[in-house]
Amino acid sequence: KNSAGGIVECIVQGMPAGIGEPVFDKLDAVLAHAVMSIGAVKGVEIGDGFRAAAGTGMENNDGFYYDAEGSIQKSSNHAGGISGGISDGSAILLRAAIKPTPSISRTQH
Repeated sequence: KNSAGGIVECIVQGMPAGIGEPVFDKLDAVLAHAVMSIGAVKGVEIGDGFRAAAGTGMENNDGFYYDAEGSIQKSSNHAGGISGGISDGSAILLRAAIKPTPSISRTQH
């Protein structure tokens, strides 16, 4: 008898650009607060999250370009749909690390 942890992934499609604030009510901070309020959640990452910390700015840059209709698009989504605390119109990608339940039936040492 044992327990297992895991990673839960949430993708938000259709979030309009401009939701959130650049300083105190950053969208990524609000989402992380909500998810970290769930019992057993021990970590949250948005976009490339912890992998981004190992990369360079050039590797993490989400370049913008104009499509054929003149709309602004992104060439990637490393930031997970949130730039500077504000949604940018692309999919928001959030992952939560959930610890295994430590209260398992075993002799304690």
